[in-house]
Amino acid sequence: MPRTIAIIGLVILLIGAIIGFVGAVSPVSAVAQKPVTIYNNVLTIDPNDYQSHSVVLTKGQTINVTFYR
Repeated sequence: MPRTIAIIGLVILLIGAIIGFVGAVSPVSAVAQKPVTIYNNVLTIDPNDYQSHSVVLTKGQTINVTFYR
């Protein structure tokens, strides 16, 4: 009986090792990754935006900056 349990344990361990090896070597994780290009944009405030002229910020105020492409 203990020998049967040991053999079953070894078979389960072997199956787990095979699944782990296939998961580590498989290119599925590489396919899921997408290349990302980060653009270095200069942030400017639109001079034609009347709300951005002569703005004096006090503590706690924020300005929303919009990215234009």
